[in-house]
Amino acid sequence: MEGGKLRHAVDLKRPSDDRGVGGKRTGDSFATIARVRASINPVAGGEAEAHDRQEASVTHEVRIRHYAGLGATWRLGFGTRTLEVVRVLNVDERSREMVLACREIPS
Repeated sequence: MEGGKLRHAVDLKRPSDDRGVGGKRTGDSFATIARVRASINPVAGGEAEAHDRQEASVTHEVRIRHYAGLGATWRLGFGTRTLEVVRVLNVDERSREMVLACREIPS
């Protein structure tokens, strides 16, 4: 992975462990864990549908250096925008680069 292509800064946000009465997770809260460099590319609607009908809502492909523990329940903060991680791919299973299929959450 070439560092020069990682031109965007994004915040990695993990679901918060806030628990309410009865021990259930409360709300839709996320905690910012780290800021990393990323390559963000929009995905055309037709391309997203071609990947998988269930993931027709994928709007962006994000590439980052490997970050242990990052999963499909996480979100990315990109300026004033929020991207929800739909799928995580560990490129070549080498734990060096990750490709995140994401969908933008409307404000």
